Amino acid sequence: MFTGGEGASYEAHVMPSGPDEVLVLIHEITNQKLLAQALRDAEARFRSLEEQSWFGMVMVQHGSPVYVSPALSATFGYTVDELIAMNLPFALIDEEQRPLLLSLHEGAASVDRGALSPENQRAFRARRKDGAELYIDVFVARTLFKGAPAILCVILDVTSRYNAQRAQRLLQDEMIRMQEKLVEELSTPLIPISDEIVVMPIIGAMDDRRAARMMARLLDGVATSGAEMVILDITGMSAVTAEAAGALVRCAHAAGMLGARVLLTGMRADTARALLEIDVDLQGITTFGTLKAAIAHAMREPRRPRTTPVR
Repeated sequence: MFTGGEGASYEAHVMPSGPDEVLVLIHEITNQKLLAQALRDAEARFRSLEEQSWFGMVMVQHGSPVYVSPALSATFGYTVDELIAMNLPFALIDEEQRPLLLSLHEGAASVDRGALSPENQRAFRARRKDGAELYIDVFVARTLFKGAPAILCVILDVTSRYNAQRAQRLLQDEMIRMQEKLVEELSTPLIPISDEIVVMPIIGAMDDRRAARMMARLLDGVATSGAEMVILDITGMSAVTAEAAGALVRCAHAAGMLGARVLLTGMRADTARALLEIDVDLQGITTFGTLKAAIAHAMREPRRPRTTPVR
């Protein structure tokens, strides 16, 4: 039938009202039919989304799951029936993170209806049925399911992305470590002048960490090369504190224990003052004002018979 030029639907009920009479009740059901069709269309779209989606979905009503998508089953390794029987989505999340997910649920339930948005999303750790660790993003929103209020949870497996980011961070950390090592090696180089003479120029500030690094590199170099003379050039040191001066003297004495004679060059007034303040023992250490003078002295010194370096 048509009403006002538009199609309309009616429903009629016929009932006897007398020996020769019937009662016909007619009422319009256009809106009901449109609503039913809209519901069928919505369910069809939902099923289409379910079949094509690669993310998991859980629909929760009255605290219990009423729908679980096949994609969620594939992600976690449980059957759909097993998931329906679980306390979803909480059972999938690491226990210590469940309060955060609960607050997310409560926030979504407190609004009338909401779309999926970054405010309703959090990252969680989870585990598959076989015990494998997963990293997931969970989006929570209030919606309607079969005409009743429900909480929709969309669960996205981001494990591959997380592992890629973690690998990138590890690579960056390794690159930083290698750069630091390179800087350390460049900051305390051991330069051979001849088979018997090596020079270690010391540039910049000296702290405990650098002093330990310098001593290790110096002793290793002397032991490996069999050098007879070590020239410690402190011309480029930014400041010579009492601690730095003590470290220099310890390095010199350690090299002397390996049979090398130590020349200290680049002495300045503040260096001499620092050495006097800590009252260090300079026995066995020859000092020079310039590197040139120290190298000239080392070249004039008589050589000992060569021995095989310690390796």
